[in-house]
Amino acid sequence: MPAAKPPYGVPNVTVANQRSEDETRIVVALLILVTALAAATIGFVAVPMIDEPHRAPQDCQMFVLTRSGVTKCVAETTP
Repeated sequence: MPAAKPPYGVPNVTVANQRSEDETRIVVALLILVTALAAATIGFVAVPMIDEPHRAPQDCQMFVLTRSGVTKCVAETTP
C-alpha cells in the first residue's frame, strides 16, 4: 500500500528536513568549485590589471636594433 500523501499545500516536514548525504556532498562540492573559479578569475584577471605599473609615455618615436642585439632610441629626424 502506498504511503499516505499530505494534503495539497501542506509540506511533509519530516521528508523535507531530511537531506541525503549525497545531496550535501554535491552542494559542498559545487560551492568549493564556484569559490575556486572566482578566486582564479580574480587571480588571473583582476590582479594583473591592478599590479601593472603605469608607464609614462616615452619620448622616443623609433627604436633600432643594433648589431650587438641592443635596442637603441633614435631621435626623430626630418627627411
